[in-house]
Amino acid sequence: KLWVSSHPKGQIEFATKRNAATGGFYVQTVKIMKHWRDRLPTAPARPKSYVLETLVAETIGTAPPPSHGAAAVKVLEAIWSRYSAWVGCGTVPKIPDPGYPAVSVTKRWESAEFDAFMSRVQAAAVAARRAWEETDHARSVALWRGLFGNDFAPTP
Repeated sequence: KLWVSSHPKGQIEFATKRNAATGGFYVQTVKIMKHWRDRLPTAPARPKSYVLETLVAETIGTAPPPSHGAAAVKVLEAIWSRYSAWVGCGTVPKIPDPGYPAVSVTKRWESAEFDAFMSRVQAAAVAARRAWEETDHARSVALWRGLFGNDFAPTP
């Protein structure tokens, strides 16, 4: 019932440019991270889609990552690195909308929800790093499946 400042065309333009710069990995990584988010066991730990998209936009970089696994590791570790200092302080960081920087995408995120999400990010970053560095293919697949479920990395 209230007017909310937004700029959908700016958001679309940003996403299009970031996706091109990353060789298509931006959109794919957003989808991967949303799948991970949807598997989280508690609703408070699941941020809204656009918050998660913005976090990916901030952390994936502006060049293509070497793989989807590398992108997942980079995003999770960078989210933890950038925002872990906010955990437990009773407030949420202001994260600007990439398509309309005057607006924070976290304006409706409660600190308890942020803390729950960040707890999951920390664990997922460790799990993703282990899966990425695992040299045994079967063990690596099992670790990725622990993080993303059986829909990812099907056996050859």
